[in-house]
Amino acid sequence: MYFDRAMNKSGAGIRVVLEALNGEQLLMSKRLCFPATNNIAEYEACICGLEALIAATAKKVEVFEDSMLVVSHVKGEWELKEEKLRPYLEYVILMRSRIPHYEGLIIAHLDLEDEMKWYEDIRRYLEVREYPQSANGRDRATIHRLAI
Repeated sequence: MYFDRAMNKSGAGIRVVLEALNGEQLLMSKRLCFPATNNIAEYEACICGLEALIAATAKKVEVFEDSMLVVSHVKGEWELKEEKLRPYLEYVILMRSRIPHYEGLIIAHLDLEDEMKWYEDIRRYLEVREYPQSANGRDRATIHRLAI
């Protein structure tokens, strides 16, 4: 399971990708219809994914995210400083034990530092006005529009 959150002026949303061992993926996204901080949205995304895994009767789960917050809280590596996050943390910990035929739950930080960021093509276009070699007409139009 991979999860993340998105925040902007109009609100918060979450996205979850569940990937089976055969490579099949289930993509989920949800708009949060209440005021949420970045950290709350991160927990909401994790919970949404774990609930889906429980409903799918997952037996072994690996969970990845690109933020250290939830991962470090659940693993007990970071102290919880925001009390409003305590119910979320406790719920996630309880959910771990609800995975049917629980064999293991690995929660790990997904390190994207070495991978190319989603905005690199846009930055390159802004800096040197070049598109990636593999970009087709639609890709070029999208990069140009996002650069504007």
